[in-house]
Amino acid sequence: MEQVLDAKGIAAQYLATHGHRFALLRAQRYDGWGDEQWATFLQLCEHHDFNPWLDQAWGRIIPDETTGLPKVVLQLYIAGYRVKAHRTNRYAGMDCPVHTYDAENRLATSSVTVYRLCGNDRHPFTATARYEEYAPSSLPRYRDTMPHHWLTKCAEAAALRIAFPEELTGVYIPEELQRVSLSAAQTVPSDEVAQPQWIDDVPEYQAE
Repeated sequence: MEQVLDAKGIAAQYLATHGHRFALLRAQRYDGWGDEQWATFLQLCEHHDFNPWLDQAWGRIIPDETTGLPKVVLQLYIAGYRVKAHRTNRYAGMDCPVHTYDAENRLATSSVTVYRLCGNDRHPFTATARYEEYAPSSLPRYRDTMPHHWLTKCAEAAALRIAFPEELTGVYIPEELQRVSLSAAQTVPSDEVAQPQWIDDVPEYQAE
């Protein structure tokens, strides 16, 4: 009779086959993660065709919206988002971002339009990121440290998710989850939260 494995057994079986390739990465950046969490992260990377060594994607443990229990999510840097879009051979560039400001001339919103080829037509998909919705209230320094660069990444990621839902639904960039990260730090033990090396970049605004 075939043995039915529980989640722990499935994770152990998966890691025995695949985990050795990334044992050093786990020791360097995800020390303290359990086998189930680590196996989940590797399978997410496999599903989305990302090599976790390339710093295009990384794992984060955050509270589940429904249960409140810790869950593993895959986060992409904006470069990873662009890679996913380019792989479709349907990505057709983006416009320069459009910003609005409040009464005190502080950044209020950033909007980004990306383009996808639908047949022979180039269709626009626009998303707007509002500063007050994305900025952690306890970190006002975002007002002073490249706020346009940061908020534009949030808008670009949202626009790419709209344009390429099959490829990008359910994955987010770190800038989008600052509020969630603060909440997770209060509910998830610190030794379960990875702190990978921060990789930043300068967004390319010129449409291709």
